[in-house]
Amino acid sequence: MDELDDFTIGLHSGGQSISITVIGLLVIDAASNWDKNWLRTKISVRAGAFGGTYDADLTTFDFENFKGSEFAI
Repeated sequence: MDELDDFTIGLHSGGQSISITVIGLLVIDAASNWDKNWLRTKISVRAGAFGGTYDADLTTFDFENFKGSEFAI
């Protein structure tokens, strides 16, 4: 399987923001269904004077958990 195209989701309000950019699959040729659900991401946060970016491995299930939360867009 080829790498995924990058895409970003985010929430921005009043100069504060959080965004998650999906970079690609964590395991390109995964054999198990569990491994196929892991994504490499970059998370960016801006809150007042604080700002930061870090890499995180998330599952597709994490995005389901965001739905209905305060993170939901």
